[in-house]
Amino acid sequence: MKQAISELIARSIVTDKKIDALSEQVSLNTQKIDKIYVTQRLVTDHDTDIRMIKKMLTQ
Repeated sequence: MKQAISELIARSIVTDKKIDALSEQVSLNTQKIDKIYVTQRLVTDHDTDIRMIKKMLTQ
């Protein structure tokens, strides 16, 4: 019985470590996604600026 409890505790510790690692990875991925959205917005703004400049130059 004590051995079974020890095994359960050991598995629980491993599971907790895996959960912590996954939580950290989710946090990092969320930060990366935020940076991607910012970059997409900046690219869109840049494209708009270029279109406006082209329009001004061709008039």
